[in-house]
Amino acid sequence: MIGAKSVSKTMPYTGSISGNYVAGATGFHTSACYQKLAAGDTLASGCTLVSFAYLNNGVKVEPGTAETYVSSSRAYNVEGKNYYQDIGLDPSNAHNQPTVGATTSFYGYYHYHGIPEGHISRLGKGNATMTLIGFASDGFPIYARYGYTNRTNTTGGVSVMKANYRVRTAAEMTAAGYTDRPSTSVAPYGTFVQDWVFDPTGVNGDLDACNGRYGVTPESPTTAVYHYFMTDTYPYIGRCVWGTPESWGYTSSANN
Repeated sequence: MIGAKSVSKTMPYTGSISGNYVAGATGFHTSACYQKLAAGDTLASGCTLVSFAYLNNGVKVEPGTAETYVSSSRAYNVEGKNYYQDIGLDPSNAHNQPTVGATTSFYGYYHYHGIPEGHISRLGKGNATMTLIGFASDGFPIYARYGYTNRTNTTGGVSVMKANYRVRTAAEMTAAGYTDRPSTSVAPYGTFVQDWVFDPTGVNGDLDACNGRYGVTPESPTTAVYHYFMTDTYPYIGRCVWGTPESWGYTSSANN
């Protein structure tokens, strides 16, 4: 069963982005927030890895899943929208799951792993519109798929925002130390979070490592502001923030 849940979360009224963030000519920071390298893990200064945001219908988003493949040396995290394992997403890229410690089955939280198609439809602004759908844990707004083509004004119409992630090559997987993942005949590249890499030069997309950028929005049509996007391609939902998140944003538990 699915039952109603009461959700109460707070976000900063005005987001405060890291002083280390450099938008540059592209309107976004071009370094990776997080990279797994053979020499170890690196985290960009000012970037914080977080797990949650909430949309303006009260439903949370969860970039990751609880499913893993455990190899001899590590756990590979199954990507929510992947080629390998059906995690039961509905047409809005969401599903319900049991909550840890719940005493009744309907307490599982309904949550998104991708663009909330049904919610966008209910907002009624049309499919090809820059639509505000929620807020990240650092207070910055989240939009669905479309952003203004011209970041400095609204005269150029909108276009689909393209993320700057791509699947690693076999050589890059080896260089990053991921040598014990399952065969690609069983789990094609793209199945696991570790299969993906941020590459603004190679992809030539529109967004930073946290799926955000500076630009005008319907709510700020004359002044460029920082904002995030949910996208049709990986990472679908940002896995990090460049602002200061609320404490609940650090939580990765299913019963958040």
